[in-house]
Amino acid sequence: MFKSSRVFLRAARQLQSLAQQGSRGAACGLHSAAAAGKFSSTRPVYGAGAAVLMVAGAAMLGFAPSVLADAPACLEREELSFIMIKPDGVQRGLISDIIARFERKGYKLVGIKVLVPTQALAAKHYAEHDGKPFFPKLVNFLSSGPVVAMVWEGKSVVKYGRTMIGATNPLASSPGTIRGDYGIDTGRNIIHGSDSVEALAAKHYAEHDGKPFFPKLVNFLSSGPVVAMVWEGKSVVKYGRTMIGATNPLASPPGTIRGDYGIDTGRNIIHGSDSVEVRGGPVVAMVWEGKSVVKYGRTMIGATNPLASPPGTIRGDYGIDTGRNIIHGSDSVESAQREIALWFKSAQREIALWFKAEELADYTPSTAAWVYE
Repeated sequence: MFKSSRVFLRAARQLQSLAQQGSRGAACGLHSAAAAGKFSSTRPVYGAGAAVLMVAGAAMLGFAPSVLADAPACLEREELSFIMIKPDGVQRGLISDIIARFERKGYKLVGIKVLVPTQALAAKHYAEHDGKPFFPKLVNFLSSGPVVAMVWEGKSVVKYGRTMIGATNPLASSPGTIRGDYGIDTGRNIIHGSDSVEALAAKHYAEHDGKPFFPKLVNFLSSGPVVAMVWEGKSVVKYGRTMIGATNPLASPPGTIRGDYGIDTGRNIIHGSDSVEVRGGPVVAMVWEGKSVVKYGRTMIGATNPLASPPGTIRGDYGIDTGRNIIHGSDSVESAQREIALWFKSAQREIALWFKAEELADYTPSTAAWVYE
C-alpha cells in the first residue's frame, strides 16, 4: 500500500547506492530489486510502455543520467513504431504478409485501422517535405486510396523495422526486405515506417496533439532517459496522483513530489497515470465487406465448439475448447450492424496523426472486377 512519498524516495536512494557499483551494475540492480519487490509492500515492475513514475528519483537525488543512458538489456524499454501499408500495398493484397512478417519477428501489434487519408492528413504526415517539388505528388498518392495504419511495439522496433522494410528505393533494397521483395519504383514502395523513437513521446502526449505546447512536450520527453515503472497497490492510481501533486509544481502542496522538488510546469519531475484501465488480453476488431460475407464468413469460422468444426475452418484448424474458440463473427446482417456500431464508434488510444478517430474505409479493391461479376 502507498502511505507517503517516502516509498518513491526509498526506491530512488536504493538506486543511487547501486549507482556506486557502476552504471551497468546499477541498472541491473534496480531491475533485480524491483523484480524481487524490495522497494515497498507493493510489487514494482520495470516494464515496457509503463507510466513514467520514477523520473523523480533520478532528478531529485542527483542521479547520474549516464547510469540510465548506458543501461544494459535488462533495463531497455520497449519502443513503439508507426508502420503504414500504403495504397499500393493494400490494393496488391499484401496486408496479411506484411503483418505476418512483423508478428513472426516477435513484435507486438498494439494498434491497427484501415482508412482513406484526407489530403490534409497526408500533408501533415509528409510535413517535413513541404515545399519540395515532389511534395504534392506524395500527398496525392497517399490520399488516393486506403491505407493500413498500425502501431507495433518491441525492442528496437524502429531501427529494425526500417531494416525489414528496406531502402526508400525498392531497387536498392535487399531481397528479403518488404520493399526488396514487392517494390520496383520509389513512388510505389509499399510501406512507411517511423525513422525515430520520437513516436514514443508523441503517443504518450497524443491527447495534447494540436495544442501549442505539444511539440515542446514531445521534444522534452524524448530529450533524455526516463525511468518507466508500474506500481501496484490499493488505490495506487488515485493516491499516487495525490503523492505526485498538481501539474504545476507551484500549485502543489509541500510533501508532494512536485511540491518538494519542482518549480516549473515544463520540468515537473514525474508523470503518473490519471485513470485505471482494467482489461483482459487484446483483441483485433475488424469489419469485412463483400457479397454474403456474414453467412459465408460464419462458414469459414466454423461451429462455436471447435471440436464440431470441420478441418479447413478457422476454429476447426486452431481451436479445441468452446471457451477458447479463437474468433467471433456476426451471425446476421442485423447483429453485424449492432456490433460494428459498438466497436467502431469512438477513438481509443491515440498515436500521432493517425489514431484520432475510428472510421470505416470506403474503397473498391483493384481486384474487385476479377472477384465479382
